[in-house]
Order: sequence, then structure tokens, then C-alpha cells
Amino acid sequence: MLSRDNSQSCATCHNAAKAFTDNKQFSKGVSGNFGKRNTMPLFNLAWNFDELFAWDGKEFGLETQALEPVTNPIEMHANWVNIAEKLNQNETYRNLFLQAFGSEKIDSTLVTKAIAQFERTLISAILNLINT
Repeated sequence: MLSRDNSQSCATCHNAAKAFTDNKQFSKGVSGNFGKRNTMPLFNLAWNFDELFAWDGKEFGLETQALEPVTNPIEMHANWVNIAEKLNQNETYRNLFLQAFGSEKIDSTLVTKAIAQFERTLISAILNLINT
């Protein structure tokens, strides 16, 4: 639901079986365009103490890092207003956000908090157990 046409999720490129990456030289976005880099693996991010993310360190904090792929024209090519509308129309997501954040009103701030919290739980030792 985070992509422009609902055809691609975060897990499309951040595959759990591949250490939350896609093992490709260049990752393909929602419109079939390829980016200039491959998908970053997502594990042990809680120990990135300088809080700089993305291959070039351009994003400060996991919450900020989670904003950009949704709007990037090569990646998910959506906008946060439309994404929030889609999520707010989904009763399951409204209930989950109510349980997690005490609010049924879903916006980009709460979505990126949820994504960042999930990313902080991805620990390489646990991933090794899952993949064996």
C-alpha cells in the first residue's frame, strides 16, 4: 500500500530471506525503472550510533530514512498524502495504529515510526536462526 499503484511493498526489495535486501546490482522500482544502487540490507540498524543511513549517509535517523523511498520516483513513486488516505481507509490498519500509537489517524510520521521500530528489531543473529 505504500507504492503508487499498490504493486510494490518494502519487502519487494527488502526480502527477509536475503538479509532484507534483494541481492541485485540495481534495484527496480514501481515503474520498472532501475535505481543507481542496490537495496541496502536491513539488520543491526539499532547499533548504527551515528544515525546516518542510506549508502551515502544522507539520511539522519531511521524515521527520516523511511520517508524517502515512498516518494522517490524510481522506488515507490507515491506521495504521503495519498498513502495516508489509503491507509486510513483500511480498518485493519486503523485498528493496528490505534493499538500501537493510541490514534486511528494514520500519517507519514506514524508510518515511519512503525517502520523504524520494526527495522530496529532486525538482528543478524536472529536472522541466521530463521534462515537455517
